[in-house]
Amino acid sequence: MSGFSGPVSSVAGKTGDVTLIENDIGGLLGSKTITATGAAVDADLSGATYIVFNQATASTIHTFSNARPGKFYYFWFQTGNTTIDRNGAGLIGGASITFTAGQAALFVGEGSGVRQVTPAVIAS
Repeated sequence: MSGFSGPVSSVAGKTGDVTLIENDIGGLLGSKTITATGAAVDADLSGATYIVFNQATASTIHTFSNARPGKFYYFWFQTGNTTIDRNGAGLIGGASITFTAGQAALFVGEGSGVRQVTPAVIAS
């Protein structure tokens, strides 16, 4: 959020600006890191809003368990080893996507999985 100077705010008993909110977002919203590898990984979204994908080797997410319909999920891809299978999620463009390191995207829970709301962008 470079170039943006947000108002002073209070977050969980702390005061600060937008940088504080960005640094604390995982803790405030419930974060989870997914490190499982393989050809058919399940991403369990229970209790999380901010999900970090950090697989050491190429992995394909086939299912998203415990997604709550209507809840937004922020996915951040720490490595370039994650593919989301099109059969396990509603993806923009309809094809499976392999994300690159540093990309982020917003998803929303629906039915038994998730649907991509925004295209993947490089998070800075």
